[in-house]
Amino acid sequence: MMRNRTKNTLSIPRTTLLLVLLSGLLTGCMTHMKQEWFGGQSTVQLKNGTKVGLWLNPTRRQGGVPFLLRCEGSEPPYGLQVFFPEPDPDWEYVAIQEVIIDYEDGTSDTQARETVWKRRSRGTFSGTLKNAVTRHASCKISIKGSISKKGGEKTSLYISHEFEPQPVKSMVAPTFWVRGQQG
Repeated sequence: MMRNRTKNTLSIPRTTLLLVLLSGLLTGCMTHMKQEWFGGQSTVQLKNGTKVGLWLNPTRRQGGVPFLLRCEGSEPPYGLQVFFPEPDPDWEYVAIQEVIIDYEDGTSDTQARETVWKRRSRGTFSGTLKNAVTRHASCKISIKGSISKKGGEKTSLYISHEFEPQPVKSMVAPTFWVRGQQG
């Protein structure tokens, strides 16, 4: 009597799933990472010689299923960080009255609420305008405000800078490798 023997074979999707799960268990988990960044973060020198640092800080997201998959990344909306590294010693505060974001497709966003930054402990002025840029697209940011000096004197402030988006980076890799790439 012959027995009917069946071979245990795994299909390609099942094999792939098994390898992903095994890799996740052996390495701590797999990570899906997606980054939407901007280039153009730089120091701008105004007409009066004042240096201003501008950069867009993305919203960071994390989540996933413990021991299997982590999802992390950066995406819109972006906070606009403004930094005056070497302000005049007579400055008392910097007031931002309006921020205009002009996108390359012709649309604009305007924030018209006043934000005031006072001198920090190290003598600098800085702050973040939350959710200033809502899309990962080329844009020109114009900031209008004023600088108040000791004695009540005010001078107008106008800053303008263009930002170019970097290509979106997306990958799935073992978490230990992703962590090693982040430094």
